[in-house]
Amino acid sequence: MRIQELEELVDQYRRDIQSLHEELIRKEEEGASTGMDVDGGVSKGNNKRLLDDDHKNDEDERLGVLSRKNRALQDGQFSVSTPQSTSSQPH
Repeated sequence: MRIQELEELVDQYRRDIQSLHEELIRKEEEGASTGMDVDGGVSKGNNKRLLDDDHKNDEDERLGVLSRKNRALQDGQFSVSTPQSTSSQPH
């Protein structure tokens, strides 16, 4: 009996999700035709700027990672190229 109740809950959940999905699509289509956002606000058309800002942040982050790697490689190269032998020093 408990399994049947859980199956009914899952079926109800699926119906609710499908209904909400259809409503969201309908509101997005209505918003696109009227210039409104899904939440009812007027679309300001600044989406491109937001995407550019995100792209710049990603680019800055990648640049930082590459700079740190470059510095680590340079430090490693410096330590390999400098002589560290103390036995060749004159007495």
